[in-house]
Amino acid sequence: ISYPIAQSTNNDYYLLRTFERVDNFAGCIFMEYQNHSDFSDKNTIIYGHNMKDGSMFGGLKKYRKQAYYDAHPEMTLFTPEKTYRMEIFAAVTTDVSAAVYRVPAAREERDELVQWAQRNSEIECDVSIGTEDRIVTLSTCTGGDDDRFVVLAVLRET
Repeated sequence: ISYPIAQSTNNDYYLLRTFERVDNFAGCIFMEYQNHSDFSDKNTIIYGHNMKDGSMFGGLKKYRKQAYYDAHPEMTLFTPEKTYRMEIFAAVTTDVSAAVYRVPAAREERDELVQWAQRNSEIECDVSIGTEDRIVTLSTCTGGDDDRFVVLAVLRET
C-alpha cells in the first residue's frame, strides 16, 4: 500500500474522488474527518476501498492469514514531519457500528478498543501496547453492506 492520505471535512468527499479531487470510482485513501491530521489522536482511522485488483486497501485482506502477518508484521507510515513504524496487533472483521470507528477522547476508551480488537482478532499478534501509545485503524469494505475489515496497529516513531 503506497498512497497519499487525503482528508476532508466529511467522510464522503474522497469516497469517489482521487487525491487530486478528480471523480473516480476507486476514490483514494483518506483519514477520518474527525481525526487530527498529525496522527496525535488515540485512534486515527484511515479508509480505503477494497479493490479487486489489489490496489487501494485491496491488499489488507491478506492479513486474514497468519502466515502473511508473520511475514509482514509492520508497515511504515511517512508524513512530511516524521516516519512511523506501525506494529500490527489485530485484524478484525466487524460492522460499521463498531467502537473501532470512534475517535476516543479518553485513554480508557482507547484501552477498551485495544482489548476488543485483541479479543476478536483473526490472527495471533504478540505486540505490547502501552497506556500512552496511539493506534491507527486501517478500514476497508468486505463486500457486505455493513461489514468491514480493519487492521489495527500501534504507531511508533522511528
